[in-house]
Amino acid sequence: MASLNPLSETLGLRRAKHLLRRASFNYTKEQLEVFANLTAISALNILSSSPANKLAEPYDPLPNGSPDGFWLSSTEHPNTFSGQGRKRSYITAWWWYNALNEVSLKHKLSFFLHTCFTVGKDSGVGLSPFFYDHIRLLDFYALVI
Repeated sequence: MASLNPLSETLGLRRAKHLLRRASFNYTKEQLEVFANLTAISALNILSSSPANKLAEPYDPLPNGSPDGFWLSSTEHPNTFSGQGRKRSYITAWWWYNALNEVSLKHKLSFFLHTCFTVGKDSGVGLSPFFYDHIRLLDFYALVI
């Protein structure tokens, strides 16, 4: 029967690989070596910290070459829905970029929440800032205990 005693020694390569595979979308060999030398509690403390996103918010270059920029920081909302599908795609790409470039439990948990509380990005959800707010809300509550 398996013991319920906490693991007190370092994780080692096999356990660290399993933990990183379950808790993040991507990791490097260097990060794996760092986690292999950590205890389970210190590894979970690192994974449960909420890092700042690599990209603070999505950036939208318009197809004609003139950038629309960081449209989510703008206080003005467009009067039409034209181009909103493209911008929602940029928001999706922004989230995946951050998820693949950070070793954090936050993105795995927010993806789980996204599968529970779904919003279709292309099925008429409205303006792209609403979809961005939904994703940010899931990211916020991913690590709240």
